[in-house]
Amino acid sequence: MGQSLNPLRTHEEVPDDVKDTIIPVDYTPAPPESRPTDHDACEDCRELFGWFCYSTNCDWCGRQLCTRCCPSRHLLGGNPGCTGCTNKAFRIRREEMLNNHLEDVGMRPKHPHSPAMGVPVATSASHAAAQKPGECAQHN
Repeated sequence: MGQSLNPLRTHEEVPDDVKDTIIPVDYTPAPPESRPTDHDACEDCRELFGWFCYSTNCDWCGRQLCTRCCPSRHLLGGNPGCTGCTNKAFRIRREEMLNNHLEDVGMRPKHPHSPAMGVPVATSASHAAAQKPGECAQHN
């Protein structure tokens, strides 16, 4: 496979067999008022927006990033996702898949975890309360 020279295609496509196995996570998209459009540069790489650097918003946290730092992600239903939100979606899906596997083989996890944050259930409510709506997990 050769390298794509298209600047908008910065990430490998997810194979169809993986898409069939790993479904996107359910999440609440950031509301329009928490999606800035007035920044001059990407919040991650600081590249100035222009002809060769396009602006987009992370669908989950709303941060304004370039399309290289915030490409469309399978785990977010094909919507743009920053690294922090994509990692959070990966942890959610991984935890669910692990729990399903353990149930299939007749085992139960010794320490249940919150699928959203990967922390014990007893502390997940206090952690979730500390996170503001539209706030990215990477910046907590």
